[in-house]
Amino acid sequence: MKQVTKHKRASLIMSGLMLMMIQSIVFAAPTVPSLFTEVIEYLKMFAKLGGGLWLVWGVIILAGALKDKNGPGMQNAVWQIVGGAMIIASVLLFDSI
Repeated sequence: MKQVTKHKRASLIMSGLMLMMIQSIVFAAPTVPSLFTEVIEYLKMFAKLGGGLWLVWGVIILAGALKDKNGPGMQNAVWQIVGGAMIIASVLLFDSI
């Protein structure tokens, strides 16, 4: 049986470790894009939710302004509704890209 020197043994261990590192990098590479797309999906969902809440709050303000016959309040409410719709529209546009 052949004797393996310490130098040869260390070289075999290092090459095995390097092979394991390369394999972990190669197998981890597909998870990075999926993580990126998952983060983007959560951001889009949060933006849709935020735009919807902004729009609904504008409708609530509009209802209060109509009840009180408050002209500037109605104008602010309409612009808030338009803002919420624009947020939702921009997210949907970004989603189609």
